[in-house]
Amino acid sequence: MNSVQSIIWWDTISWELLVIGAIDAFVVALLVSVIIIFFVNRIRESNIVQEKLESEIKELKGFLPICANCKRVRDDQGFWNQIEEYVSKHSHARFSHGICPDCVRENFPDIAS
Repeated sequence: MNSVQSIIWWDTISWELLVIGAIDAFVVALLVSVIIIFFVNRIRESNIVQEKLESEIKELKGFLPICANCKRVRDDQGFWNQIEEYVSKHSHARFSHGICPDCVRENFPDIAS
């Protein structure tokens, strides 16, 4: 397009079309901004949830010295602790006790069925 044609083309655009185009551009920018803000907030929320979950995770790692006979566990200070006490202290695990069928037969044969 030469300069004469571009001037003629520009003169044919009405101010109404320019205003409508500006409004359309504003609306599109506004919608894109709202969408971006929505997703940024979702990412922040998911990061907060992830941080909360990570703070609740407490895991045991490495080797755990355990007595082959009594099953006590040696801690970092060299003291021997019941395994339930040690695991409860170093994790969020909690124990409930029962007795398995093999131990009932071995230790209480008179009541074993």
